[in-house]
Amino acid sequence: MTTKFSEVYDLFLGQMDDFELSQIDALELEDVLLKYLINATSNLQESMEDINNIDVANKDFGFNMVFVQKSIFAKAMKLEWLREKKYSAELMKKSYGDRDFTAVQGYNYLKELNNVELDLEKQIRLALIEYSYREEFMDWTTS
Repeated sequence: MTTKFSEVYDLFLGQMDDFELSQIDALELEDVLLKYLINATSNLQESMEDINNIDVANKDFGFNMVFVQKSIFAKAMKLEWLREKKYSAELMKKSYGDRDFTAVQGYNYLKELNNVELDLEKQIRLALIEYSYREEFMDWTTS
């Protein structure tokens, strides 16, 4: 049995408190989530070999994912969401100028987004390392 994208979407949405996501209709939300998933896939390809076989037409991964893999994917999707927010904030800063942007967004908004991005990247890297050790150990027990 293959893992459906919706299983990872549910984990991702469970981590989010973005009001904008809750206002999107179901069809558009599916497109947004797919975009985050595909971008997350490109970031995880080297660490999880199996993800190269995703089937966008059937909305599944082509293999059965364990919970750890789903969780890592959801975090990677969250990272993509965060990068989108950061990019939007950077564009807003450029259009408003530093002083006006500070007044509109708050003093350290971009700095905090950068810190959260770095922290989330670190969490994903650590989870991938733990996952790779777990997979290696599992291979030892089956040999």
